[in-house]
Amino acid sequence: MQTVRLTAEASVDCSATNHCEVSEDELISIVLRWVREHSQSEETNRTPITPETDLIASGVLNSFGFLDLLLFLEGCIGCRIDLDEVEPSDIAIVKGLCRVVSHGRGTV
Repeated sequence: MQTVRLTAEASVDCSATNHCEVSEDELISIVLRWVREHSQSEETNRTPITPETDLIASGVLNSFGFLDLLLFLEGCIGCRIDLDEVEPSDIAIVKGLCRVVSHGRGTV
């Protein structure tokens, strides 16, 4: 069983989410926790991160942090996330990223 630690208080058992079988709501929760733990902005503690947060425009993550998030998600869901036909603006917002991942844009 592989467990990925998201915060001191919470973790996600990624073995239960293998093969792209994660709901959009579960992904949103996973992403929000990961982002809160790995944010590159001092403002994160003062500004709430929501499903509507633009991770890049808000400064919560820089481009390297965003790539780290994508790699984390791929490891957690057990699929490669195919972004070939996705607009960057579609995945910069938490909800949009989770929608893309949960609606079959990943490959095993």
